Amino acid sequence: MDNATKMISALYSFWDTHFGSVQLTSLGAGFDHSMIATLVFLVILLPLLALFRRLRRHAAELGERPGFSIGVGELTLVSPAELSGVLQGVIRLLRIAALVFLFFCWAALITGFFPATRGLATASLRWLFSGAAGVGRTILSWLPGLATILFILFLTFQAMKLVSVIMQAVERGRVSIPGFHAEWAGPTDKLARFFLLALGIVLGAPFLPGFDSPAFQGVTVFLGVLLSLGSTAAVANVVAGVALIYMRACHPGDRVRIGDTEGIVMETGLLVTRIRTQDNQVITLPNGLVLSQPVINLSALANEEGAGISVELTLAYDIDWRQVHELLLAAANGTEGVIREPAPFVLQRGFSDIAALYRLQAYTRDATNLPRTHSTLRANILDAFNKAGVEILCPAYESSRDGTPPIIPPARRPA
Repeated sequence: MDNATKMISALYSFWDTHFGSVQLTSLGAGFDHSMIATLVFLVILLPLLALFRRLRRHAAELGERPGFSIGVGELTLVSPAELSGVLQGVIRLLRIAALVFLFFCWAALITGFFPATRGLATASLRWLFSGAAGVGRTILSWLPGLATILFILFLTFQAMKLVSVIMQAVERGRVSIPGFHAEWAGPTDKLARFFLLALGIVLGAPFLPGFDSPAFQGVTVFLGVLLSLGSTAAVANVVAGVALIYMRACHPGDRVRIGDTEGIVMETGLLVTRIRTQDNQVITLPNGLVLSQPVINLSALANEEGAGISVELTLAYDIDWRQVHELLLAAANGTEGVIREPAPFVLQRGFSDIAALYRLQAYTRDATNLPRTHSTLRANILDAFNKAGVEILCPAYESSRDGTPPIIPPARRPA
């Protein structure tokens, strides 16, 4: 006799022992026993449902208790809410299993009480118990692998939490790591969590049911081919983005010049860098392109030493260089945004066939408004030279000199 037949016989023997002698109506023993079975089913079902409701309510209340957690020292590995959620899930599964068991026991009794359906009930229960036994054996064979996967995932997520706690402490200044800058904490946290998750998947995948099957291996190969063919540029940009982060080339809010693009950095992601230009346009640069050319950070030293602004101009040899220096320095000192320390200075940049080249170097701490400050400085230089009657030359004017008046606005010419 197989196991299913034994279970069915035991079920009917139990019923005959306890309820076989009960007679309620004259409609037949089948109806009598069916009514009794239904009553017994309800008597068992209602208290069972109340019990599971109470268990779920207690599990939900445990989630609000601060001490109901798993941790090491001050580090909480599993929060009360997470433990409460696990308990509620287990209770829910037990409730479903108990209800299914009771329902099929009731159905077996009801159909087995009538001779016309007893064979069908026996066959259905035999199929049910045989299938359940097969599923149970399969689940039991999977349990060691699933337990290993759960253990690996548990360790992976706890390691991710630990890394996040450490990086948050570094970012807030509570923990100091020599040679590790605080702005690296956020990107390092994301990278470490990604690699830990990838490592957990790699370690846990071999324990999945059917991992060695040809279908699973075919799907794995297909996904690998898609990733290798379709993500080459994306992977290159991600690698470049990581390199830019740890190079500390620029940060959001910095004014930078990358190739022909100059503006304020809005975002530095793993794939792209976004820059807002002076024309209020957002330019998205792939990180691979950013890494392949110099990144000029105009804001890097603005707070400490000041961002540099310079103006070059050519003047005739008959103008005293001392006067040129005085005029340029006066224009710089009269410009809003130009700082006094470091002080502006003038360099003699070179001598051409027709003019001398000068360069005014000044500094400002407001790198965001650098173009506006630069423009104001140029305007002040023009005003200072025009007021002093000094002509700023260029080769085109010098080559066409024929006794015409100096190129100075009449309103600004000295009397």
